[in-house]
Amino acid sequence: MFTKYNNLDLLELFWSEAESLTGEMGDGEVLYRRAIGDFKLTLFIYSYEMKCNVFLSYKDEDILSIELDNISELRKNEDQLYFI
Repeated sequence: MFTKYNNLDLLELFWSEAESLTGEMGDGEVLYRRAIGDFKLTLFIYSYEMKCNVFLSYKDEDILSIELDNISELRKNEDQLYFI
């Protein structure tokens, strides 16, 4: 199994394209980033491990770090991202 997600949906939410964690886009390990003012949001997706990590920082200080396991799908609805 793997985590399903739509690249275009994540592009709309993060305003940036996926970056490979390993240099190989097909291996299922990518990250998305978005910065708004002093806030930075980073989403790591490990598709084949069905895992996501979310980091939120303010002025380069981490304020939130979450590791989510058994994620079968990332689904966008309007301006929200759901971890299924």
